Amino acid sequence: MTNGTGPLPLTTVMSSSAAPGLLSAASETDLREAAARHLPPAYRALVAATRAPFLQTIQDLSVRRMAVGRIALVGDAAFIPRPHTAASTAKAASNALALVDALKRETDIPAALRAWEPDQIQFGLHLRRQGKLMGDQSQKRYPEPRPA
Repeated sequence: MTNGTGPLPLTTVMSSSAAPGLLSAASETDLREAAARHLPPAYRALVAATRAPFLQTIQDLSVRRMAVGRIALVGDAAFIPRPHTAASTAKAASNALALVDALKRETDIPAALRAWEPDQIQFGLHLRRQGKLMGDQSQKRYPEPRPA
């Protein structure tokens, strides 16, 4: 990946993003032209008004296990839903509330975590699928507009 100052070192956190003001001129032009062609008016206006656009990749994170022994992963430590699902905070709260319920039903912590984990894994995988579907739909290539 490159930014406005050249190639980014692979060791930098920015290898998958470009901070405001660091997009290359060509990338910024491409972004603005694509926005003008494809976005609804309100979003076109937002892109046009943005002085220093930035780029951030969206990556999926999920785990196979959320509980081992007496240790539990909750929230984004286990699954990071894509931002367009708007589910990260709700998922963390849901994980925590379900964990409280499991611990009320079972005093043996490893047993409570084993009972709690399957539903939480299924919920995380569901959000991952939904986020990918939403992202895929938002990235469809549309034909160039026809001349009026």
